[in-house]
Amino acid sequence: MSIETDNKINEDRYYKPTEIVKNGWIQFNGNWTYHFILKLINKNRLKAKNFGMGKTPHYRVKGSDLIQYKNDWE
Repeated sequence: MSIETDNKINEDRYYKPTEIVKNGWIQFNGNWTYHFILKLINKNRLKAKNFGMGKTPHYRVKGSDLIQYKNDWE
């Protein structure tokens, strides 16, 4: 899975929290951005799908949900 370099969000694609951080789509206090995104997911403020099949969750955020979050909260 490659990181998109044009910084545009594809509505149909699922993104890892690390991809969201690297592209700068959600920013929060420097190095804490990744943990902030996970908190948003856990508090249901940012919709995500868990692709993890075991005990460890592997969240992905759909592009359309990311756009919706940015429009509502930023």
